[in-house]
Amino acid sequence: MKDIVEKYFITKDVPTRYYSNILIRLDGNPTPEDSLIVQGLVDTLNPLIATWDVYIIKEKTANLILEINKPNGELFGKTRLGNRKEQEIVQSKVVVSIPPDASFKERKKILYFYLLKALILYNPNKELEAKLPGSVFSVKEPSYVTFNPVDFQLLAGLYSSKYDDDLKAPVNPIKSVAKNRQIFILAAVLSNVVSTLFLLWMFLIGVFKKHNYIFREYFKQGLIVLVAFIIGIVLSVFVPMVYTISDFAANPIHVFTPIIGLAIGSLTLGIFTIIILFFSEGQILKDNTSLSLHVVFPFLTTTIIPASLLFILIEFVSAKMSVKFLTGEGSRLMITVVSITMSIAFYRAFLIFLSRKSESIINQKDVELARMSEMHRKAELQSLRAKINPHFLYNSLNSIASLASIDPKKTEQMALSLSDFFKYSINREQKQTNPLSDELKAVETYLEIEKVRFGERLTYSLECPEELKSVQIPQLLIQPLVENAVKHGVSKLLEGGEVRIVVSELEFKKISIRVYDNGPGFPDGPMSGFGIRNTHERLQLIYENKASINWQNDPEKYIEIVLPKHLA
Repeated sequence: MKDIVEKYFITKDVPTRYYSNILIRLDGNPTPEDSLIVQGLVDTLNPLIATWDVYIIKEKTANLILEINKPNGELFGKTRLGNRKEQEIVQSKVVVSIPPDASFKERKKILYFYLLKALILYNPNKELEAKLPGSVFSVKEPSYVTFNPVDFQLLAGLYSSKYDDDLKAPVNPIKSVAKNRQIFILAAVLSNVVSTLFLLWMFLIGVFKKHNYIFREYFKQGLIVLVAFIIGIVLSVFVPMVYTISDFAANPIHVFTPIIGLAIGSLTLGIFTIIILFFSEGQILKDNTSLSLHVVFPFLTTTIIPASLLFILIEFVSAKMSVKFLTGEGSRLMITVVSITMSIAFYRAFLIFLSRKSESIINQKDVELARMSEMHRKAELQSLRAKINPHFLYNSLNSIASLASIDPKKTEQMALSLSDFFKYSINREQKQTNPLSDELKAVETYLEIEKVRFGERLTYSLECPEELKSVQIPQLLIQPLVENAVKHGVSKLLEGGEVRIVVSELEFKKISIRVYDNGPGFPDGPMSGFGIRNTHERLQLIYENKASINWQNDPEKYIEIVLPKHLA
């Protein structure tokens, strides 16, 4: 009878029949002819249904009720109640409408049609209609019935003990996945929940990190997602199979063999999918900053690409496994696969959204911290610059005081030069940088002030290429170096003091500012002086490790600042 099931009843569920005596009751308004017709059918069925007896009863509980021409009943016959689970009581109530003027043959067709159909609960299909034309199990209306002998052959086969043995025999385990809708729904929900919880656990322990589309890290994270997918697929198949296959404990091989094959197939397909996703997403998203694109595009690729590859694989394998995955018993499995894929795609898009949002918040905080750091740095620079002017003012006023009683004219000249110097500084109070040309003018003003004090004991010169005069440098950066050269160099000489400022361009887009003097050499290095120390601190604040101060005593004494040609 397995041939009958496979050949004629190819549906999601195999046919279900009664597992008890069949008690038929005629309700409504049956005629004597109706009772006679039904009794004749019962007499025909009893020898065919060897396991159980078929009776017509007039009272008490029946498990097959024919309501014939019930007042206000439906126009056509209809099964009202049915339970399709094997080994349980199957009950059917059929409403039958027979025209009053129907002939005996017509009445027999109608009762034959509904009675025989009520003995087997199954899902009609077009394939059955094509194979059994005129059979009561393939036609849709009583008028099409031809009293085909195959009807009774099918009933005899389905009510035989061999049919039960066929059902207990090993079946295609993939087909058994779809046998029970409630178990299928439970398995689908369970597989999605477990997959999601697994991914959430991986996220919480820090497995998912920013991969920047580096293949090794991307592939590693992709394998974790693939494991979650395989867990979901295995659960969605394993739970219904264990529930459906009655001899699971005795023959577990029927469950684990296809599951292992399914897992291996999913792993192979998944690795191929990860590689495709890496190249497709990397091309679009690697250098893109759009949040919406980073969320939507991975969601689409995670659903469309695996689904397409899975469809191709299933089409290739379905013929060998004799399973219609996309229709019939395999459709539920496909729905589960798609639902797990969609869950993973949604979860992945959600994690990307959270990651990108977190990065945005962190970047915003970094900008705020950088802004605060910049404000703090500017405040420190203002403080250091404020220390320069009073220090210089102190020295200059002492010089003016020493000249006041000796040479009033030089005193006046020095006071005017001092006024020009501070006018330059005050007018640029809010600026942190100046063109090199302006700084050299300020240095020249300072040297003019000192030349009034030292007279012929001091000569100076400034050398700067024309193309470097527009380079921006920190305000009053050179003046402390020149002041140091005068104070600790020229002032120690009785005559012939000389100060030279030489600006030149170096490689790697850097410039050199050297201050030469012919005074005594640096004893312990120039960093011990306030002016040089102040300059070093300003360079660290502005340029960090991109600028430096160097000095030497032989063959010529100089102190040098090397800094980038362009401020960052």
